[in-house]
Amino acid sequence: LQFVVNGKVEADTSSRSMVLQRMMGHLPMLFHPNARCVLNIGMGAGMTLGALGCYPVSRLEVVEIEPMVREAARIFGRKNGHVVERSDLVVTINDGRNLVFATARQYDVITSDPFEPVAAGAANLYTVEHFEQVKGRLAPGGIAAQYVPLYEMSKEDYGTIVKTFVHVFPSSLLFYTGYDTILVGWKDECKVDFASMARKFDIPSVRQSLAEVGFESTESIFNMLVGDMKNAVLPDYALLNTDRHPVIEFSAPKHTLQYMTDVNQRTLLACFTEIPDRWLTGLTAEQRQSCERGHEAVRKTLS
Repeated sequence: LQFVVNGKVEADTSSRSMVLQRMMGHLPMLFHPNARCVLNIGMGAGMTLGALGCYPVSRLEVVEIEPMVREAARIFGRKNGHVVERSDLVVTINDGRNLVFATARQYDVITSDPFEPVAAGAANLYTVEHFEQVKGRLAPGGIAAQYVPLYEMSKEDYGTIVKTFVHVFPSSLLFYTGYDTILVGWKDECKVDFASMARKFDIPSVRQSLAEVGFESTESIFNMLVGDMKNAVLPDYALLNTDRHPVIEFSAPKHTLQYMTDVNQRTLLACFTEIPDRWLTGLTAEQRQSCERGHEAVRKTLS
């Protein structure tokens, strides 16, 4: 099932897309110790929003610029947990960046439905200024998640977006889904609490949603981890994407329909870092080995 806008596939139910769309919601929620107030920028097919809604939140909010997208998301109800039908869902029809700029509310998690930089205007959601606004709307300990595609992106553009995000969120992790990447950034210091994550896997809705896309345990999350960006080596050629110099807006469309995944995987390999030992403290030998083997598998996949 595909959701198409102006000839561009915005979302679909293929296995590769389902992993990305759901993990955009699950990763920040798993890492946050107790996210209660969450915001999703862009509704799309509601997959990311549905993943956020698997957790016991007190405020589930989405901002969407096009009113009819809500009706399209209803069609994906079996895959997004019928999140559009929830009585407690707060839907704001507005430009996502405007809402983040204007609201006085603070959120525990702010994530984005996967929107692509090649689309006109989308680069405004990949600038230093926007990421700074997102960071400013996060409560203490808050987490932001950002999608960055590997395809239809030159290595310069890919490096620029990663560098721009890390410039604002120096405490961040980079994850690889097999086709795309997800950046997870902390307002404060990056913290990984396996016990807290494991408890969330015990929530039936969370466990089912994750299992459907291949994640059966806390350790399996590290089958996606590329590295701790505080210790990663970012490419020298990467620029910062800013409102004054919106390089992505004009550069990214030049690579539309070009398959660049293999090229950008080399950038991921350069960013690869070992799992910090402090994260693995307290795990059993079996759990530790599972994390390390999964993480090493990512490196071999990228090589």
